[in-house]
Amino acid sequence: MRIEIDFNGQQSVINALSGLLFDAPKFNEFANDVGSEMVYQTQQNFENQSSPDGIPWQKSLRAIVQSGETLRDTGRLLNSITFNPLPDGVEWGTNVVYAPYLHYGAHIKAKNAEFLRFKTAYGWVQKKEVFVVARPFMGFTEANQQYVINTLNRILSND
Repeated sequence: MRIEIDFNGQQSVINALSGLLFDAPKFNEFANDVGSEMVYQTQQNFENQSSPDGIPWQKSLRAIVQSGETLRDTGRLLNSITFNPLPDGVEWGTNVVYAPYLHYGAHIKAKNAEFLRFKTAYGWVQKKEVFVVARPFMGFTEANQQYVINTLNRILSND
C-alpha cells in the first residue's frame, strides 16, 4: 500500500526539497527523520484506534468479543509499517497484502463457490458476501505537512 503526497502549489516546499537532492547527507537526514515520524504517526493511529484525522474506527467484532483492539489481533499489520528512503523522497507503508482492504474497506463476494467460508470470533460462518468497514490507518495530515516543513527548515539552517 502506498500513499503519495503531492506538494503541488507549495513552491517553497518543492524548492527546499530540490535543494536537498544535491546534498546527500542532508537529504538522508531528511528522509530518515520524516520516514521515522510517519511510521510513528501511523503506529499512533493503531494505538488511538482512529484515522489520521482522529476519527475513531468502528470496533471490529473480534475486538468486541475478545475485549481486544481493532486491527491488532496478531500485530502483523502494525509491525509491518516501515519507511524507505528514495532517491527523490521517502515512502512509508506496509507490504501486507490485505492492508488496502482494511484501510479503504471492501465489498467481497464469493467467486469460486456459492459461499465465502471463514472463521469469526463466534466460529465458522458462510456468507455470500461481506462488507469490510474502512478503517484508515495511514494518511498525511496538515500536522504532518508542518512537520515536513519544520524538518526542512531545521536541516537547511544547519550550515
